[in-house]
Amino acid sequence: MRRITVCGHPWTIVSARQTTTDRVLGECLGPPRRMIRVRLTGDRLTDRDTLIHELIHAVEYERGVDIGHGRVRAIAETLARARA
Repeated sequence: MRRITVCGHPWTIVSARQTTTDRVLGECLGPPRRMIRVRLTGDRLTDRDTLIHELIHAVEYERGVDIGHGRVRAIAETLARARA
């Protein structure tokens, strides 16, 4: 378990063996829980990309905006390519 600050609020990041379903790699639980769960796949890059995706959702929650899941995915994929 790790703690980070997103938009001035403390969030917990949990590495999980399972998420809600087998197809889900990450989950972002907004306020009041402020928790991100990332299912460990054994692939470091996949796990990192999932964390980036969920962090974008955390920013959505903290800013009170909904940019849509497609845009979240596109931003996360763009950031993943930028680090390559």
